[in-house]
Amino acid sequence: MKEQNYEIKSEWGLIETQDNKRTGETIEIRLTKTSWFGKTPKWDIRKWSGDVAGAGIVLSDDGLKKLRDILSTIELD
Repeated sequence: MKEQNYEIKSEWGLIETQDNKRTGETIEIRLTKTSWFGKTPKWDIRKWSGDVAGAGIVLSDDGLKKLRDILSTIELD
């Protein structure tokens, strides 16, 4: 398994929790500001199982602003 090299600079919130029926572990989807491989921190929306990172997306400040703008137009029931 490839070593994960990251440093969470700030954690902004827990978006959702999921139970992994296969392993019994709890998966958290969190919004963080994370530096990957020593690079400039970016916004990160990702699945976490403990301190192991799963699939996710990385956004610049501009990308997060665009996502915020898109989400603000969605009407939920």
